[in-house]
Amino acid sequence: MNFLFSKLCKAFTLVYIVSFSFAFTQQLDFDNYKPLRAQGKIPPFFSATSQEKVDQAAVESRENMDENLKTEFLEYIHYGIDELIHSGLIVYGDPATKYVEKVAAKLLAKHPKLKKELQFYTIKSNVTNALSTDQGVIFVTLGLLSQIENEAQLAYVLAHEIAHFQEGHVEKSYAERVTSTDEIGYDERIEQLSNHSKEQELDADKLGIKLYNEAGYKRSELIAAFDVMMYSYLPFDEVPLPKTYFNSQYLFVPENLFPEEINKIQVDEDYDDSKSSHPNIRKRKQAVISALAAYPKWGDDVFLVDENEFKDVRNIARFESLRLDLLNVNFGDALYSIFLLEREFPNNLYLQRCKAQAWLGLVSFKEIGKYTSTIQKPSKVEGESHAMHHFLYNLSKIELMTLAIRATHDGKMAFPNDEEIAAIYDKVVEFAVDYKKFKLEDYSDVPYLEALEEFENSKLALELQIEQAESDTLIINGEQLSKYERIKLKREGKLALDVNQEFKSDTYYIYALSDLKKDEAFAATYAKHKALLEEERKEEDEYYALTRSERAKLDREKRKMQVKEVVLLDPSFTKFDNRKEQPKQGKELEVEIVSNLKMQGERFGISIYDLTDIERNRMDTDGYNERAILSDYLRQKSEYLDGEMFPVDFSALKEIKNHYGEVDIMFVYGEHNRNMKIPPGAIVAGILLPPFGIPYFTYRLITGNRFIFDAVLINIESGEIRTIETFRANQKPNKTVLKASAYHTMTQLKGSK
Repeated sequence: MNFLFSKLCKAFTLVYIVSFSFAFTQQLDFDNYKPLRAQGKIPPFFSATSQEKVDQAAVESRENMDENLKTEFLEYIHYGIDELIHSGLIVYGDPATKYVEKVAAKLLAKHPKLKKELQFYTIKSNVTNALSTDQGVIFVTLGLLSQIENEAQLAYVLAHEIAHFQEGHVEKSYAERVTSTDEIGYDERIEQLSNHSKEQELDADKLGIKLYNEAGYKRSELIAAFDVMMYSYLPFDEVPLPKTYFNSQYLFVPENLFPEEINKIQVDEDYDDSKSSHPNIRKRKQAVISALAAYPKWGDDVFLVDENEFKDVRNIARFESLRLDLLNVNFGDALYSIFLLEREFPNNLYLQRCKAQAWLGLVSFKEIGKYTSTIQKPSKVEGESHAMHHFLYNLSKIELMTLAIRATHDGKMAFPNDEEIAAIYDKVVEFAVDYKKFKLEDYSDVPYLEALEEFENSKLALELQIEQAESDTLIINGEQLSKYERIKLKREGKLALDVNQEFKSDTYYIYALSDLKKDEAFAATYAKHKALLEEERKEEDEYYALTRSERAKLDREKRKMQVKEVVLLDPSFTKFDNRKEQPKQGKELEVEIVSNLKMQGERFGISIYDLTDIERNRMDTDGYNERAILSDYLRQKSEYLDGEMFPVDFSALKEIKNHYGEVDIMFVYGEHNRNMKIPPGAIVAGILLPPFGIPYFTYRLITGNRFIFDAVLINIESGEIRTIETFRANQKPNKTVLKASAYHTMTQLKGSK
């Protein structure tokens, strides 16, 4: 099962879907922010198939490569970039991409021929990076756009990547490293090929200066761009988190729950770069400063396009970084980003939605015992975000549950008509009902500050009683308290029983829901989920009271009733030949698999909506955006696995659900691994010891091919993984094997024996 889930997580990052016309527009209304989507006409680069691109590029001469190496290189770069396109992470025609194109136009104003060779796109990733490809495609991450301080810094990064393209660094890196690393495994080789050499990085740094200088940008910002790269592992801003940040009318968080000191930022420009593809920042700065002497004249401009447009685009990138943190279940980072953005955008609906999602995510992962995977270990966090991670990391389950109810309820009150926040709030209450230690009667009827005032008044009353009656026994309403009444009051910390007693701040959370104890709407929601939970437990008890055969029969009946329609997503199959990936053969295998699934689906009466890569030539921008949404949905699902997930793109998914209705999404993935190599020692042993050699060689002929096929079924309405069906064969995936794998899958989905 661990193998299946690891493959599932990897595969979900590549899946996409084509669907009905669904219009998306990016608006710069940050009070009603909508996630970034592609706009306009889809570029030909997106709609052409990988093999079409390979064939077109094959006519070009490559001096550093023979024909075999050239073919391998072209398949590597084109199939590799297309996987990124298929993931839905690339956007085009949007405000961020248009702005990058404008900055690039300033750099290339004196180079019209070079400009025609280049394309620019934005990648939805929080990694602070930019990269160029052999095809003349330059990608800029949203992570980079969220971190830079001005346009000039972006201009230098783009100039650096353009220099990589001009010098053919991708091709040179591939040719050099393939020939020098043929003894290592394929995975290790790919990891090395994803980066340029230190020499190439330094060359691109120096060559990029020319374009930057020609455009008229300010000299100092070129150097400052390296600081952006050095500190890019930190959040997009560095602002102290007030210890009163979570406080409200009903919630008071004691200051001692925050760290006394913030972890210092430790990075050094002269860090050890021996295991990095890039030279360290100090070496890069020194090399660039030396090269600046060749350019005596410099411009004074930091913004050549428009400063306001830059700020809008940077804010888009920062809003998107928050969304990506939620997708990647980095909830501690998300809450700190929300704090940063709220300073400029208070009472923002989108930020309130994201805040509610972050608290719900924390509760969900606390429930499955993986809470710390969503928050960085405080000792590892540098800078001001350390306070947020420290506070969240040390919350108990009951504290977390209480704060999540408080935060989502407050969001609901701020935006009472918002369906998304209401749905998240409802889900948080459901989690609370299911938590045995959460009992509403244990919470105070008054908020923290009111309870504190009552406590202090009781101390004054006690002091007065002692002074007047020379007694240290507390008397309330003329009656002396019993031993058990005193114990209860002392445990609850509501009243002072000793003049030296301090108010208990460690139970601050019991005062956080005082208003909800009297709220009829909350009581109704709480009662609803309690009744549903009791009904669910009753059904579970009845199910396990059945015999094993009765349970199996019931499971089959449920399957027969449920699986009627399936949306088939683009498969992800990998072909390896002696550990070396064959992308072209893998794509051909995917086509055959889809054909067999459709054929067997028709045989078993399961309607299959074929939305795979085979249909990609009919794709438009609306379809591209929609499958990007579903790709992110499945990517998010792979992060949660056993946990209950609330979709980040709730509103967009609702439109998709309205189109498809109660339907299942099917995604298939796997590999064909051909490994016919026999160790030399085994050959010698086989010759000298025939009784050993014959069965060994026979076994290798049988197991030299391994075909792995997995099908995952997810209900689009509930987000529930219905089943994962597995098929294995120690054979080539010929027509018989492929037909058998599809037949096996459909029989299981239909609930057949």
